[in-house]
Parts: sequence; C-alpha cells; structure tokens
Amino acid sequence: MSLRRIFSEDAPTHQSFPSVKVKVVALHTRTTVSSWVFDKGEAHPLVKHTNCTAAISDGVAVVKFTAYEGIAAKLTEGGCYIIRNYGMSKYGRTRTMLSHRDTAVYHTSQVEVPAHLVEEGKEMVCPPSPFKHVKDIEGETDTLFTIEGCVTEINKVKQVPGQRGLPVPIIEIKIKEKEAEVKVCLWREATLAELSLGKPCRITHLRVKTAGQYGFILHTTNFSDVEMVTKHVQIAVAGFSFNEEDETVNILDDSYAEWTVPRWMWDEKFPDAVTTMPASVIIAFEEGDVVDIL
Repeated sequence: MSLRRIFSEDAPTHQSFPSVKVKVVALHTRTTVSSWVFDKGEAHPLVKHTNCTAAISDGVAVVKFTAYEGIAAKLTEGGCYIIRNYGMSKYGRTRTMLSHRDTAVYHTSQVEVPAHLVEEGKEMVCPPSPFKHVKDIEGETDTLFTIEGCVTEINKVKQVPGQRGLPVPIIEIKIKEKEAEVKVCLWREATLAELSLGKPCRITHLRVKTAGQYGFILHTTNFSDVEMVTKHVQIAVAGFSFNEEDETVNILDDSYAEWTVPRWMWDEKFPDAVTTMPASVIIAFEEGDVVDIL
C-alpha cells in the first residue's frame, strides 16, 4: 500500500498498518531533554534522548518518520528499507510515522525517488533558515531565519510549563549586530548553549513573535542550533575599561556594544592604549573564544 493512502487524513491512528518499502531521503538527529532539574537558578537535563527524524519516500509521496534510539541506529541517509509494526501520530497535515518497541526494519532493494521528493524531504526534517540582518527583522511571520551578532545581555533561567505540565527552561538574551539589537528567547535545549557576554554567536531557525507594547521577540524552535562563531570582527573603538576581577578588557565599539578580550592579549598589542587609544581593532574568534587581536 502506498504512503499516500496510508497517511490519508481519514485513516485511523490506532490500527495495524501495512509494511512499507521506502528510501530514507534525509536524516536529522538531535538530543532532546524530556525532564529537567532546576537548582540554584540553573537548569540541568535529567532525562535525555537521542532521536532521529527521517524523511522517507516510496517514490510517490514523502512523509516524516520519528525513529527512537534503537531504530535510529539502523537507518542511514540513502538507505532503502522495509518497515513493519509502526504507529502514526495525530490527524492533519503534520501526521508522522512513529517507531515503537515492536517496530522492525529490514534492508531491501533500491527505491527510486524523484529529485523533487528528495528536496521536499530535506526541508521536512530541517527547514531552510536563511541569514537575516537584525536591522531587517520585522513583525510576526512563520518564516524561519538565522541571525548572528554579539551577545550583550544574558538573563537568568526561568521555568515555564511545557508539555504535560512539566517545567521547561527559558533564557532571554540580547544579540546586537552593529547598531541593531534584538531580544531572543532560548527554549529548552537551546538554553544549554555556553554563551558569553561580548562574544559573537549564531542562532538558526528563529521565529518572530509579537510581545504587545514591547514589540517583538525572537524564539528558538525545535530546529534551532546555538553556536559560538569562528570569525574575524573589525570594530571601531569608542572606549575601553579594565576588569580586574577576571583580567579582561571590555571594549566599547561605536554602537556601544561591549566586546570582551583577555587583558594580557590587549596589553601585548596596545601597551600605550591609555594614552594612545587604537581607532579600531580586529578580534579573531574561534568557536566563540578570542584567539588574537590584530
């Protein structure tokens, strides 16, 4: 039986479904946290799962298949399989094929899949997230996008009700790109990213949501990745200050964003900065850490 017929909107979700012969056209694996522990203002994962979302096609249609750890280990992108004893999620256009403890996967012969279904499958498991400048972000939209900028504010973790009433963490931060600054709300696994003030980061698959009189806030989604950036950043120096506690220097750029660098590195490059302040500097970052000042 074809996937299109099995996944028709009027098909019941609780029944024995026929075996399917399919090709995995795309795979997306990520670790999810199903339970959290909150202690002293911090959130720590209690129960983690590594799940795999696959786009599978019989050559006529493409659907999403959520494969839990045991089954996920048996799948490879481009592989062809017969899948038996699976379940199905709720009704509607987002219906998903689900693995469970009785699901069985068998290697099989080649399944030919048209190029347009391959592309549809890739977008299904990991939608596109084009780069957008912070200054160009407008009101609420369903389009996902990526931003990059300097972390200028990190607030304490908060607890909010999640699915089944269990608490999940959120952290509000601010990202500044040149003169434009935006508030970002990190949800669930995104809060585990190790961010630092004054260092550049990149956040993918963001969605805009309005916040009444406060304008709009960006929110991470299930697809979001938060990572420190490897790049060279040239900034105009408006001022700087020494932080004696951790032996760092806070550089204020011409948009009044702060960039933090090690004191020893600053003194080595600009020993006379107090009397002759450099007009601009280039900061070299590698995975978010300052590795050089030019």
